[in-house]
Amino acid sequence: MDRYAALDRQRVELAGRQQALNQRIDRHNADRLAWQAGKRESSPRIDRNESDANRWVGSARGFMLSEAFTALSTQAGAPAPCTGLRLSEGTAYHGTQGLKSLHACLHAVRTALP
Repeated sequence: MDRYAALDRQRVELAGRQQALNQRIDRHNADRLAWQAGKRESSPRIDRNESDANRWVGSARGFMLSEAFTALSTQAGAPAPCTGLRLSEGTAYHGTQGLKSLHACLHAVRTALP
């Protein structure tokens, strides 16, 4: 009889845990669906932003590979954000991450110049 009571308590406990787990799964699934809907809505805007960033990076790279920028960077004392840049690698910088790296270098040169 004691064994039956222990198993019955365990069954009730497991049923409660299963119900709690099912509720967590339902919340997770609802959050996932909401995230996917938001992603679908934001995706075109993100793609446009990345495209704009790539155009800016292409223009900036062209200028930063020029002798004029090399002279400016040297005059500015070769700021730290510019020292690790590998501008000659065509695929090294793209999108918003590339934009941030190149912008940091340009900003450092600008602020270091009189």
